[in-house]
Amino acid sequence: MKHLSTSIIFLGLLLLTACNTDKKADQDTTTTPQPLNVQLICEATGEDPDNPQNGVFVIVNESKTKIADINACDQIAPADYATYDIPKEAVVAVGGWWAGGGDYFYVLRQDAGLTVYHAAVDEAQEVEGYRYLPSVRYHDGRFTFESE
Repeated sequence: MKHLSTSIIFLGLLLLTACNTDKKADQDTTTTPQPLNVQLICEATGEDPDNPQNGVFVIVNESKTKIADINACDQIAPADYATYDIPKEAVVAVGGWWAGGGDYFYVLRQDAGLTVYHAAVDEAQEVEGYRYLPSVRYHDGRFTFESE
């Protein structure tokens, strides 16, 4: 009888341990971070048609931050990314050209965060093309501005 009681206690402990392992595995799968919803938008900040002014904003989930003031600004369709040297992996892109110069922005997902790249283009620049540099990073719920 004593041997039977010891066996029952051992089996009970074994079952409790197995149940706790399953709960831990379930908890690990529910902590997967949700994908970030990201947008780049242009908002007019001036009303002078001869000198347009636009704010460029990045929106991540519910956080909206102004990242630049530029003249012309419109959405860039993915079909046009190659025209502006924007990687096909870009999530979203905006930019525009006005009076001999332009500014272009795109977002890439990187390292569980986001990076916004910016290129300033001028008709008098010596090297043709777009030289994108990291401008803003979003990681762990915070925006960080890079110095250009």
